[in-house]
Amino acid sequence: MATSGIREGYWFYFNDEGVDIAVNGSMWSGRETVYVNDNPVSDKREMFKVKSSHTFTHAEQAYRVTFEMDNILTGRLECSLFKNNRLIAKQEKAAFDSAKSFIKIIGVGFLFGLLIGGAALALFMQFAPA
Repeated sequence: MATSGIREGYWFYFNDEGVDIAVNGSMWSGRETVYVNDNPVSDKREMFKVKSSHTFTHAEQAYRVTFEMDNILTGRLECSLFKNNRLIAKQEKAAFDSAKSFIKIIGVGFLFGLLIGGAALALFMQFAPA
């Protein structure tokens, strides 16, 4: 069961008295979806906020799920589940082990981009009409 990663996003799983609640947050699109017993009950996109929340009702109970980005460099995200305004559970996941690993990934991507861009420029210069 995936918990977090660049491709699959963040997944949080809760169980409240037999009610399965799964929460997914995409790292790419900012889309957040809350599922109750595998059925989507709330869905929205939050691209530029570090906090967001979803409210829904199930079996006459008021639920709220909150997201809070604790550390942007490591991608550490905290997800909390409330029932009738009472905290039931909280989980935290991180996309990267540390800020250093995030910077390393960005650095490799930057160098790869330079390499591809340099090769494209060299090809262009060689075959460009004079």
